[in-house]
Amino acid sequence: MTSAPPFATPGAALAHMAAARGADEALAFPRQNARLTFAAWHEQAAALARGLGTLGLGPGDHVALLAENRMEWPVAQLAVALLGGVLVPLSTHYGRAELRYAIAQSDSKALIRSDGFRGHDYAGAVAGVRAELPALAHEISLDDGGYAALLAAGAGTDAALPDVAADGLAALLYTSGTTGVPKGALLTHGAMLTDAWLSMQRLRVRPRDRWTSMIPLFHCSGSIFNIL
Repeated sequence: MTSAPPFATPGAALAHMAAARGADEALAFPRQNARLTFAAWHEQAAALARGLGTLGLGPGDHVALLAENRMEWPVAQLAVALLGGVLVPLSTHYGRAELRYAIAQSDSKALIRSDGFRGHDYAGAVAGVRAELPALAHEISLDDGGYAALLAAGAGTDAALPDVAADGLAALLYTSGTTGVPKGALLTHGAMLTDAWLSMQRLRVRPRDRWTSMIPLFHCSGSIFNIL
């Protein structure tokens, strides 16, 4: 078992897989009947990263993500990583008060979200607290064409993506808040990738194995252990 992954960042790892095994399937979300190869995943993530750049977002900016498990989730996660931004995954169980707290406390400048899922009205919940979120400059819906437009905008530019260091901040994940308000934990690119790398080695996962999970992607086990 080797203690360090061969890549400095998740973005570098995805770029390698896109070059080495681009035509191979990387992601499958059966509920959406959605599948992506490694090459398509990297292409869409890079386009979304550039699209976020057209909004004025860049390295160090916090981008919140509120959505059920769906194909756009891992695309958005790697897009923010390629941008050098900090992903802020939000629990899909949050109500208005929790959403207001997490988005405000994290200083998120953008929110990528679903309109709703299984009775949860995410669009309405965010709209109800939007006036209390002065730092939130951009809200991108995955369901009304906003996300697709941002992908298209990014695909239409060849703007260079930044160099991202392993010790750069990659994510701000919140605790469950069972003893008070949720606490935000900052994680680096290198730490997240190393966690995933060691976990897969421990479980003896090999190339071309298939990995199934029902864990919510907003959880650290979902966004690190599963996606990376």
